[in-house]
Amino acid sequence: MFFSLFLHSFSLRLFRGKLEKERREKQKQHGMIRLESTDTAEDMERERRNFQLQMCEYLLKIQELKVRQGPDLLQSLIKYFQAQLNFFQDGLKAAEHLGPFVEKLAASVHTVRHEQDEEVKQLSQLRDSLRTQLQVDGKEDFLNRKNSGHGYSIHQPQGNKKYGTEKSGFLLKKSDG
Repeated sequence: MFFSLFLHSFSLRLFRGKLEKERREKQKQHGMIRLESTDTAEDMERERRNFQLQMCEYLLKIQELKVRQGPDLLQSLIKYFQAQLNFFQDGLKAAEHLGPFVEKLAASVHTVRHEQDEEVKQLSQLRDSLRTQLQVDGKEDFLNRKNSGHGYSIHQPQGNKKYGTEKSGFLLKKSDG
């Protein structure tokens, strides 16, 4: 903001100086005024020093801004890195506190897994022994059922074969077409 105001006032002064110079040149050409070289030289010297003063002020303001911005940027970066460092240090502390718990949990999981494997092994053995026992008992029952004629059979009774095995009549089936 200051910079733009400074440039505006500076450009106005230069413009006024130029207009004044042009006006004097015209008056000189028309013979309206008599130029005194000392007055012109003093005016020029005054303008030159005024310009130098304004340029010094401008450069000081720019330098002041640079000085302010440099450390501010570095302070922001330092705060960011400190926050990162704190974050990771807190994470490390949390991981160190969780370390013994995770070790106990891993041991518990291993124990539970081993117990489950043992249960599966025992159940498999029991199943296998029951199958072999049922196969032996099943053969005896099958022989008994076959001889007695009673009991469940997957196949329907076939009837008396002396009367034949064919049936006659119509099948009540609807066509798909």
